[in-house]
Amino acid sequence: MKENGRKCYKCGYSPAPLHRFPKPGRTNIMRCELWAKYCFPDDSWWLPEFQNELHSRHLMLCTKHFKRSSFLDNFGKRLIRSAAPDEECDKEMDNLTTSIADDQSNAFIKKEPEAEVRVQMTDPEDMAIPDTSNSRENFSSSDYEQSLECELPKPLAFNEFAKKRKLEDFHNESLAVTLRDINIQLHVLTNQLDDCFDNFGKYISSMLRSMPMQNALELQPKIVALITSVGVSNNECRISQSHENCS
Repeated sequence: MKENGRKCYKCGYSPAPLHRFPKPGRTNIMRCELWAKYCFPDDSWWLPEFQNELHSRHLMLCTKHFKRSSFLDNFGKRLIRSAAPDEECDKEMDNLTTSIADDQSNAFIKKEPEAEVRVQMTDPEDMAIPDTSNSRENFSSSDYEQSLECELPKPLAFNEFAKKRKLEDFHNESLAVTLRDINIQLHVLTNQLDDCFDNFGKYISSMLRSMPMQNALELQPKIVALITSVGVSNNECRISQSHENCS
């Protein structure tokens, strides 16, 4: 219960793999300063007393504030001794989260019901003659083509297209890296006792809760397919081994 109650000081994520502020010492002076400055740039982050207070308060940061090269494993649970949070990770996550939030808000906009159209009988003599001033017969060929060009939607600017493409590439790369880590962990567990799959289920559940909803929804069917494929291959190996033993 105590572990589940903790959360990231920077972004508030919980539950997620968390890393405590380092304790000041002779060998990690620079690291303690980087951690303190990252969260408290306007305070006395360079003072050892201030850094020691952060360690004593059990303040923590989650995995997404560190680069992948800062970890000893593929699951973001163990940091190297010199690891420090990176502001570039925050910028990438902010851009991705903003893009996903915009997509979700556009997807769930509630449309207002159309007003009921009442048909009224009219006298044919009172009906207005349709306006044909904008028809092709009233324009020259060059003017008509120019009017069509004005009505066509303008293509995206190069900068907007490049930004959108970069966000899509980052999103796909992030999902691919997550699936690769899950695949590695799954193959390790298949060679161990069945009880280990309980921890694997908790690991998957914690990972999905710590990421944006759109990412989690995209990963769920892929994770199920990955687990199913590994289970089928293991059963085939067991069946072939039993046939060999019988022969």
